[in-house]
Amino acid sequence: MRAFWRTYRPLQLTPLTWTLFAVQTIVFGTELGRVLRDGTSAADTFGALWPLTVPLTYLGMAAGIQLTLLVCGRLRRLGAVINATLAVITVGLMIYRMMMGRSIDYVVIADNVRDVVKPHAIGAVVSRVGVLPWIGLAVLVAGLVLLERHYSWLTDLERPQKRAPAVAVSVVLLALAVTLPSRGELSGLLHEAVRYHLDLDMPAAMRAELDKAAKYPYVREPRRPAPPRERPHIFIVLFESFNARFVERTTKKTKRPITPVFNKLIARGLYVDRFYGNSIQSTRGMVATLCSVLPSYRAKISAKHADLRLDCLPKLLARHGYQSLFYSGMVSLELDDAEHFLGRIGFAEVNKMDSRFISKAEHAEHVWGWGLADRLFFDKVLADLDKKLAKKDARPLFTVLAPTSNHIPFNEMPKALQKLHPGTKDSLLRYENSMHYADGALEVLLGGLKKRGLLQKSLVVIVGDHSMPRGEHDIWYNELGAYEELFRTPFLLLGEGGRVRPARIRDIAYSQLDIAPTLLDRIGLRPKRTHYTGLPIREHPREALKQRAVLMSQPYDGTYLVSVRLPLKYVRHLRNRRDYLYDIVKDPDEKNDLAKSQPATVAEMRRLLGALHLNQLLIKENRIWPPN
Repeated sequence: MRAFWRTYRPLQLTPLTWTLFAVQTIVFGTELGRVLRDGTSAADTFGALWPLTVPLTYLGMAAGIQLTLLVCGRLRRLGAVINATLAVITVGLMIYRMMMGRSIDYVVIADNVRDVVKPHAIGAVVSRVGVLPWIGLAVLVAGLVLLERHYSWLTDLERPQKRAPAVAVSVVLLALAVTLPSRGELSGLLHEAVRYHLDLDMPAAMRAELDKAAKYPYVREPRRPAPPRERPHIFIVLFESFNARFVERTTKKTKRPITPVFNKLIARGLYVDRFYGNSIQSTRGMVATLCSVLPSYRAKISAKHADLRLDCLPKLLARHGYQSLFYSGMVSLELDDAEHFLGRIGFAEVNKMDSRFISKAEHAEHVWGWGLADRLFFDKVLADLDKKLAKKDARPLFTVLAPTSNHIPFNEMPKALQKLHPGTKDSLLRYENSMHYADGALEVLLGGLKKRGLLQKSLVVIVGDHSMPRGEHDIWYNELGAYEELFRTPFLLLGEGGRVRPARIRDIAYSQLDIAPTLLDRIGLRPKRTHYTGLPIREHPREALKQRAVLMSQPYDGTYLVSVRLPLKYVRHLRNRRDYLYDIVKDPDEKNDLAKSQPATVAEMRRLLGALHLNQLLIKENRIWPPN
């Protein structure tokens, strides 16, 4: 046996390997502590194949270090540099996991790679992990250099007489670590890359379904097309990061309402209690809201599908006499290629709060967080609309407003504006401050419209561009999980003069897909054809709609696909291949998983997810809307 080992040495553990083993064990220890604390299963945390993937995590690290040194051979310095780089990356990923409670997501990186060097993106990363981890990694680099110089810490490997078997063992172990959902941070990242780029989550049967489908299955042609019955102005306010749980809620200590303005408006319009954003992030919400198409659960349509043909509300309404305008509170719309996307779907103007709208002094005083303070933003928009409407040939307005004050990380609001919790450092209370300010700014917009005589001539939609978790399940960022607080966002439709009768819908689920059909329904417009997949929201919906399904996707954290058919919510986690089922009426906090006790229901609701997969293929093949 000793002779065999001296000759082949199939797998060796170097000092660096033992170091990484120790750090990985600490990570697993914190994970296990969380499992014991929360009463969850090992499969939920480590994946269904954890008895295999946990040992493979260690073997994969050992194999990677050994393979580097074997391949580099006598080029010890090169081997040291490669292993040091891999060690720093691995430890950095482990630190991220311990701090955030989740591994860094390859899909987040791939989806946002073009934006990662932009100031807002850098600020978001720093705000999440802080500065200390970066200092720690710098210390690690210095330590590895010293250990290698004095103890050959990075390159201490006894060369086998025959390298081929050791290389083969290393390659096989690495291949398994990358192919299976390994719990190693680096190998797990590589596994996610393979899953993402090879589209391994797409069921094979869906490609057959696509072949059987019509060329453009979303296109609908009404029996009796009709022009608009009337042309009121239409305003959509995309309220940033609007979590529905904070509506009609008060602060814990002082019992002050967080959204007093919005609360009062509910009684004046059509409000939906069970309303959902179809995904996370602003541009995904825009796709659902303005185009009535499910957002991609892979790459963002705005950034990665520039040639996708769409006939969204701005373009459609422009054909019927409207002037389509977009206003963002941001000073730049480079993120997600949003400016180009908005122009492509039909906005005649895409406005941001740059030097055309605000002076240097206003920028210095009123731009914080991700853009211009909402109150001043609405003032600037109203002033610009005055110019548009003063023209003799002024057309009715279709205007989308995207204020930004309520944007993560919610920590840059001037203290003078923090009315609920002045000077707080608490993340939840900062969000309440931010929501309260953004809610109050609605008075500026609605009051300005009323003063100009526009409110009584308009339809106004107030809806979240997406929701934002605030620690409900110990989750603070919308790239993690698929709980209700990641998707539930308010929807309110206002229309004076009998255009909208006050009503509150409590027992039917709707989503952003339904906004475009609702607006067309309100103005009586039946286009010759559309690709809109939603349904109009009416004050007295048909009883049958109680069983309609609403579909959502979380593109990150291993990808979750979701279907809601009240009272049930079904969640499929693609990476872990796990099913979850909740009665969200009786169990709003999603604590009691019913999946194992109701297999037939799980199978039926999983079937509904086929529409999400089909949508993904239609986007990929550009089959949403025909050319010309």
